[in-house]
Amino acid sequence: MDLHERLLAAFRIECREHLEHIRSHFVGCEAEMPERADLDEVFRHAHSLKGAARATDLRPIETMAHRLESLLMQIRSGAKPFSQAARDLARRLTDCIEDWMVAHDGGKDFPDPAPILAEADLLLGEGASTPSVPASPKQEAPKPVAAAPAAELSQRPPTRSTRPKLAGDEPVKVRARSLDRLLRSASSLASEGTLQSVVAKRLRHFEDVLGDLDRSWRHLQAVSPDLRRRRDLQTRDRAIERQAERIDRHLRWFAAEIASVRGIQHKSAWTVERMADELRRDIRDVRLIPAEGIYAAFRKMVRDLGQDLGKDVDFKLSGLDVEADRHVLEALRDPVMHLLRNALAHGIEPAALRGKSGKPATGRIALSFSVEGMYLAVTIDDDGRGLDLERIRQQGIERGLISPEDAAEASPLELSRLIFTPGFSTAAKVDDLAGRGMGMSVVYEVVARLNGHVLWQPKEEPGTLFRLMVPLSISSQRLLIVQCHDQTFALPAEAISRVCRVASSEIKQIEGRSLMLLEGNHVPVRGLGELLKLDDANVGLKDGNFLAVIVNSPRGPVALAVDAVQEVAEAVVKDVGFVLPHGSVVSGAILQAGGHVVIVLNTFELILGTDEGEALPVLSRMEQAAEAPVPEILVVDDSMTTRTLEKSILEAHGYKVRVAVDGLDALIQLRANPASLVVADVEMPRIDGFALLKELKHDKKLSHIPVILVTSLKRNEDIERGFELGAAAYLVKQRFDQNELLETIRQIL
Repeated sequence: MDLHERLLAAFRIECREHLEHIRSHFVGCEAEMPERADLDEVFRHAHSLKGAARATDLRPIETMAHRLESLLMQIRSGAKPFSQAARDLARRLTDCIEDWMVAHDGGKDFPDPAPILAEADLLLGEGASTPSVPASPKQEAPKPVAAAPAAELSQRPPTRSTRPKLAGDEPVKVRARSLDRLLRSASSLASEGTLQSVVAKRLRHFEDVLGDLDRSWRHLQAVSPDLRRRRDLQTRDRAIERQAERIDRHLRWFAAEIASVRGIQHKSAWTVERMADELRRDIRDVRLIPAEGIYAAFRKMVRDLGQDLGKDVDFKLSGLDVEADRHVLEALRDPVMHLLRNALAHGIEPAALRGKSGKPATGRIALSFSVEGMYLAVTIDDDGRGLDLERIRQQGIERGLISPEDAAEASPLELSRLIFTPGFSTAAKVDDLAGRGMGMSVVYEVVARLNGHVLWQPKEEPGTLFRLMVPLSISSQRLLIVQCHDQTFALPAEAISRVCRVASSEIKQIEGRSLMLLEGNHVPVRGLGELLKLDDANVGLKDGNFLAVIVNSPRGPVALAVDAVQEVAEAVVKDVGFVLPHGSVVSGAILQAGGHVVIVLNTFELILGTDEGEALPVLSRMEQAAEAPVPEILVVDDSMTTRTLEKSILEAHGYKVRVAVDGLDALIQLRANPASLVVADVEMPRIDGFALLKELKHDKKLSHIPVILVTSLKRNEDIERGFELGAAAYLVKQRFDQNELLETIRQIL
């Protein structure tokens, strides 16, 4: 399948989705006019359909979608009523678009759109026309995408196709819906593994209760002879003794069975979780595709648009070898297209004006893709006239989006955020390319649904630079789970640089702002409860300290004060089930074990939506929370490097840590001072990990201490031996992940 066919395949799916939404939310409305939010959403679908048709060079569909867009625009503005005639026109336009696409795919004669276009122009009046459809649609098929010149191809970054294929590296066609089903199965498998861990905790509780019952029963047996002598009820006592022996026998059997089942279940849960993680990683890798498959045709699109506008543009496209989730790249297609069209229509000036301002006659637009951590960064940069911040300020005041007082004090970054408001435009006129004020809203909404953010960035040279940051994959995300006033929230882990405890004495009030010193720089401190406008905005202190989550933002690092940090989890972020308002600090939700729903916050909107000058009430009330005992962990390894690494990881997450150089050293330490948990290597001098585990389980005073084996031995027989000796978990060093170690410890303790 060549590039043009791939673009058409993507457009078929996109076209069906757009038409279905327009029909269900506009054409099918029989009585009342749709809500404003629904009408905005229908308009966005028509706008996106038009842009997608242009990018695929399906000009008849583009023209019909433009008429539909103009109809919706007039209804939204009140220029036309929401009438039966409007619904009929929208129905005929959507039907003609669908029929044209079916004819195109089936190699049949194209339906003539001229009658419906004439009807649309009659109803809409002047100002709705676009470049005409080809005169003979039945004979003229869409133009194929032209091949790039050889010189241009030579400048492309290397892609997978340029590398020699290795055995087993052949491409395999897999249906996208099959991959999606596998992803859902992997997520369910992971959830089931988590539930198994919950069951293991319950079994451990049952075992503890049985132990208490056993001790109580033994106490009763110890005092029963005295009772018999005092009451002289020998016959009844003998019956009681026989019954007691029977109960004792069954009690011991029950306790042994519970312990055995718990061991088997824990091993099974550990295996299920590891399998789910591997399956999820494999599926995530399979879903990755290079950006070239979707964006290579943008070269032609920009050239064609430039010719239509009479502008000479040098378009540079880089980073096409970057790989990201197929769904992410396809979802960003419309936003990127809107930004490029805006750069051409609003940014790049005509050659005559460029010459007067000392710019070269040829404009410059650059689209680049890169990977930053677990995020895909998309940059659109041009050397045009740039944002007119003064006009944005005036438009914002006129539309009631910002007060004159706030507008006068607003920073360029704050003013730039107004352009993402639905319907906001500074264009002097509306044409078929831009000016309706919906393109930037589409950009914002799509990026927000991907749990990312879009940002205008000022630059020294002339022009405009937009930067989109979205997760590389939507299959799952790493999240930091925090607590604030008995509520649980999730923050994207990639936006967080560190978590630390801060003494209240380190907070300084400077010009009404609360600041802390971090690595020589003053970092603003904000309470999460305050930013979320919870009933109680204060943050409780423990021993004069509070927890601070350091979040990276366009304004620089910001410390969010929270009550507690639970864990770092990997989960699939899902929609909350309804359309979120523009600028919402909520990006989605996840489902935890036990059925608890946790809201995922958009840290970008959370930080940008605050007033930098507000005072912080984070330290306005002192609370002394009950301090839970801190577990003490013994790390056993003959490698100093490994001991130091594991010790630093565990201490950073609040555990007390001791170290031992081998199994014998560990036994001596544990008999003198038992620990809450042991993390041990297997291959060690004097006493190895297996021998240490065996000694601990045979010692009644130490047998209750759980042991995690972390070793390079990954054979099935080694793993089986570890669990048979009573290991609580078995981690292989080749796949060692600090999050896996921390998660295992959390489940055990």
